[in-house]
Amino acid sequence: MKIILIIALVLAVLGVGALGASTYFAVAYYWPGENQKVPVSGSSLDDKLDTDGDGLTDKQEKEIYRTDPYNKDTDGDGYTDKQEIDSGFDPLALPKK
Repeated sequence: MKIILIIALVLAVLGVGALGASTYFAVAYYWPGENQKVPVSGSSLDDKLDTDGDGLTDKQEKEIYRTDPYNKDTDGDGYTDKQEIDSGFDPLALPKK
């Protein structure tokens, strides 16, 4: 019986420790201290995320160019969406056959 109580006590201590650690990280993330850097520009991770790795952020692809943020080459012509935009071509124009 003592073994079960000891195991239960150890598990309770570990559980409280895990809860404390996760609470600490949540508080540190959402309420950074005065010494931690906070973005001033208001940009978020969504503004910087580039899921397909073509050089355009997902936000740019969705809101400006209307290209597929999950496909480097939306029109399938062999050039990435960014390469086409930088070269003055339409990243949505289908390749001619």
